[in-house]
Amino acid sequence: MGQRLSRRRFLEVAAVGAASASGRPSPELHDPAAAGTSAGAAPWFRRARRWVQTNLNEQDPADYDARLWGEYWARVRAQGVVVNAGGIVAFYPTRFPWHHRALALGERDLFGEIRAAARDAGLAVLARMDSTRTYEEVFRDHPDWFARDASGQPFQGGGLFTVCVNGPWVRECVPAILREIAE
Repeated sequence: MGQRLSRRRFLEVAAVGAASASGRPSPELHDPAAAGTSAGAAPWFRRARRWVQTNLNEQDPADYDARLWGEYWARVRAQGVVVNAGGIVAFYPTRFPWHHRALALGERDLFGEIRAAARDAGLAVLARMDSTRTYEEVFRDHPDWFARDASGQPFQGGGLFTVCVNGPWVRECVPAILREIAE
């Protein structure tokens, strides 16, 4: 059985929780000039508390308005955005033939546009990746990269093939994608 919580300690914890949930974001996150690296400023992962997440699909690059969303996120006082970058689907012009580009991407760098719009709005940006599965053409070209059941059949879900966590996809391709996104 845990220790009893005194009324005083309960009120202290509740007051801190209420203050952090009050929705009063750090001003430096809404002023792009102040969001830089001043000596006394806390790092982004300590300042950003109100996050939004985009969940892009393969058709979004056709008409996604990154500036409109950046302005909206600033209006709702978001402090950070989580945005799809790559992994199953690349939302930027990847140089890797085995990294599937969003169908409507063309030559567009949607991830880069969203990143720029979010930064202009003073938001922290967290690039999201899902690297658990990939497309049939990659499976055909690299069958050794994929997880299989006891009978040797590849695991599949949603029309995609599940990669092996101990294989070259995870050891070599995922780090290469991460480096490419960071560039």
